[in-house]
Amino acid sequence: MNYKIIFYIFLIFILFEKSMLAEEININSSKIKVIDEGNIINALNVKADIPKKKIEIEGDKAIYDKKSSKLTIVNNVKFFDKLKNIYIEGKKVIYNQITDVVQTFGETYINIENKYDVYSSNLVYDRKFQKIYSDKETTIKDIKKNVFNLEDNFIFDISKEIISSDKTNILDNNNNEYSFEMAKINLKNNEI
Repeated sequence: MNYKIIFYIFLIFILFEKSMLAEEININSSKIKVIDEGNIINALNVKADIPKKKIEIEGDKAIYDKKSSKLTIVNNVKFFDKLKNIYIEGKKVIYNQITDVVQTFGETYINIENKYDVYSSNLVYDRKFQKIYSDKETTIKDIKKNVFNLEDNFIFDISKEIISSDKTNILDNNNNEYSFEMAKINLKNNEI
């Protein structure tokens, strides 16, 4: 008998803990369909808001999976991270509420604090560690009109403003060209 009580307490604890990991999400849509006993929400012409994380997302179509706490937005996606002042546009974006990671598929544009414009595809934006990375060719333009072409893997540490890249071509604002392999670029003080 005591085992049943302990089991039920354990089950309630696990369910409560899982529900605490995912933040409240508000979905506004012209058409919403709820399936799988309320665990899947399909919506069209979506505006989603996650108030505690200061995130707003909009797009043509959304699928929210409550079990995995993943929100998938497709077509004309606009992701606003108001806490970090980061804006993302793309064809498909998946936001994982538990890991606080944004993953893009297809062509992607990111504006970081109105200082950097990033043009790439298939990016990952880790909000927790403030890093953007991809293994696809990427171009980053800064407000000083410098252009950084990253041909292979790169990591952009947003908080430190440092780009680490396997292969980098730079065109500075004086039209000087530079090429580097295995480079670390400090954008704050223009050191390589």
